Amino acid sequence: MSQIDEITTWLADHWQRFALGYTRRMDLQNLVIRYVGAGRGLWLSDRPLDERVRMLRELTEHIHTIYFARRWRVIKAVPQEITQLRAKLDVLDGNASPTAARN
Repeated sequence: MSQIDEITTWLADHWQRFALGYTRRMDLQNLVIRYVGAGRGLWLSDRPLDERVRMLRELTEHIHTIYFARRWRVIKAVPQEITQLRAKLDVLDGNASPTAARN
């Protein structure tokens, strides 16, 4: 668990190093910034540990597909992943109900 705390702290402290390098096309830059803030906030929240881990894993799976998966394997999945990530981030930001983020 200390690794999760360490990496979410590092991401929050250094988001400019990587987030500003992404294009604004398809809102990719904003998604990284929102993910970093939501991930750190989620980890610091009062939610039960297993819930925090599950929710952070779900957010991170979308990020992995959008930014790091081989494009030829996921090219059609990326727009859907972006939509699902936005919905989950909106719920964490309090801008949507939890039912809006369900797959």
